[in-house]
Amino acid sequence: MPGSGKTTIGKKLAYFLNRDFIDIDEVIYKENKSKPGEIIEKYGESHFRSLESDALKRVLKEQGKVIATGGGILTKDENLTYIKNPTNIVYYIDRNLDELAIDGRPLSQGGPQVLKELYKKRNIRYETVCDLKIFNEDIYDTIHTIAKHYLTI
Repeated sequence: MPGSGKTTIGKKLAYFLNRDFIDIDEVIYKENKSKPGEIIEKYGESHFRSLESDALKRVLKEQGKVIATGGGILTKDENLTYIKNPTNIVYYIDRNLDELAIDGRPLSQGGPQVLKELYKKRNIRYETVCDLKIFNEDIYDTIHTIAKHYLTI
């Protein structure tokens, strides 16, 4: 979900595990000179999701990285296959909808009901591909939980 802490947690986790960090939204920004929200507003969500899928395919070729995806990465069926590859470890960062950081995120601007609908649609997909679901109430507890799981597999 938008604002669940994926990027913040991913950066800190990568540092802790001594791994490189890649943020799909940042890859898209560097290649298009526009933030995801700007691309969605200008060209539509479908265009952005295509850019996101292309970036994901390229990034997943690099093994041993901590990768933060956009909250809607799983809205495209093809991305389910890419992400659920047996060589990947997938962590689903869940968070209370009232605590999501949604400022500047176009798909989250429709109010609480729109956010709830978005969550219902995405949650099932996230749970389908994840190796571990973590409820993010505290960033450092979440990082600890993920690192502990990662180091035991």
